[in-house]
Amino acid sequence: MVKSGGLEPARLDTPNFTNREGTAMAGLTDRALKAIKPRETMFKVADEGGLHVRVTPKGRIAWQWSYRRDGKQQTLGLGVYPAVTLREARQMRDRLREELDARRDPRAYLESAREADVAVTEDPPPTPVGQTWREISEEYLRKRQREGMAPGTIKRNTIYAEKTYPTLGDRDISGIEAVDVLAILRQEETGGHFETAQRLRAFCSQVFRYGVAVQRVKRDPTVDLRGALTVVREKHHPAMTKPDAVGQLMRAVRSYRGHLVMGFMLQLHATTAVRPGEIRLARWEEVDLDAAIWTIPTERMKGKRGVHVVPLATQAVEMFLALRPYSFGSDFCFPGGRNDLRPYSNMAENAALRACGFGSGIHVGHGFRTTFSTICNEAGKRSDVIEAQLAHIGSDKVRGAYNRALYMPERVALMQWYADELDRWAGEV
Repeated sequence: MVKSGGLEPARLDTPNFTNREGTAMAGLTDRALKAIKPRETMFKVADEGGLHVRVTPKGRIAWQWSYRRDGKQQTLGLGVYPAVTLREARQMRDRLREELDARRDPRAYLESAREADVAVTEDPPPTPVGQTWREISEEYLRKRQREGMAPGTIKRNTIYAEKTYPTLGDRDISGIEAVDVLAILRQEETGGHFETAQRLRAFCSQVFRYGVAVQRVKRDPTVDLRGALTVVREKHHPAMTKPDAVGQLMRAVRSYRGHLVMGFMLQLHATTAVRPGEIRLARWEEVDLDAAIWTIPTERMKGKRGVHVVPLATQAVEMFLALRPYSFGSDFCFPGGRNDLRPYSNMAENAALRACGFGSGIHVGHGFRTTFSTICNEAGKRSDVIEAQLAHIGSDKVRGAYNRALYMPERVALMQWYADELDRWAGEV
């Protein structure tokens, strides 16, 4: 009987194998190992004394030994079954435990043994715990979540990560090369998803750079892919930009016959030219009707670059006042039609525009910003003021940073002029 050396057993799945009498068998057998079937997710099956196998969704069975040293749980990879047999894995475990009992580092012994070709080798070499692409990707996503990354961004990045797992998930991150990532990106391009391929490459680069920072990989191989992907022209959001067409749009949204709150939201979106998510999630605590300003907090701004202040034209103030009784005490300015405690979904506005006769190829919610930018620029309004009102960051980081006072008098005048123009084109004046 080998001494335990004070080790605590890891929490692992145990094999569900029995003998002919129906009594559970202790540890693994070759028969049990051969009977293991992969699952959708990685799982572990215990042997004895901290020895276990790690089974990947692709059916790779890798030997690992878990032990405690200096109060910390550690795991070593001992090879892949059947290249490393059950007997050999147990012999390696016992030898490493002797090192542990002698207060020496089992990891150092295993590494030196491999260099000297003493230990059993396998092809491919074992991937240390915490070293696979999947593990590093998930570690990176957890870090970004702790740092306050927007839930929507976390969700998109998780989708990107899952696209890579079938090919790269169980591979050692240090062994992944540019050509391996390119193969995944080409699959997206083959399906016509050129923008997704670009974003997926950017996500992979972020994971690699994180891996470099935590010393799991030496470099980011995706830098070698610059210029390899198809570059598509930027698609502008469909929008009405001619006065006659804008007048038609405003008449349609002002006569919207759907949910009353949505009608207000469409009109205020047109008048304020903020981003769709900013209008959809607007809260009453952000709106100061006496001062005629709407202050959007940092956490709701794109890139979280800072607070953004939207001057409210007199028409916008009047619409907010008329809207207030219909929010039914909700914190949100625009509570959804089915639940007054929650805002509209991110698809509701475009659905309302379609109901008004403006399909996705004609005008979308984000198009209100395009309308504002085009009309103001064509009218000769100062571009810096327009960009500041759109909360765009310019190349000059000092002048471009979000600042609640940046060009404020000019922005107040601009937003009132624009609201008056909308009224004029709609035939209201």
